[in-house]
Amino acid sequence: MELVMDDKKIKEMSSEALVEIIVKKPELLRRLIIDAIEEIGLITAIREGRRDDFVGEETIMELLGS
Repeated sequence: MELVMDDKKIKEMSSEALVEIIVKKPELLRRLIIDAIEEIGLITAIREGRRDDFVGEETIMELLGS
């Protein structure tokens, strides 16, 4: 048996699922948004780090006081 859905049906089902999450599980939506923001921050930090000079392990240890 093959399941076939058109774009209209997929959009409708997606909208229904999103509304259900917002209404019934707002904490899940909140967590997803926070995770996405954290991921964006991490990606930004990685990109910035690749442009700058690398810091040696000794320098890091000195700063940490080890």
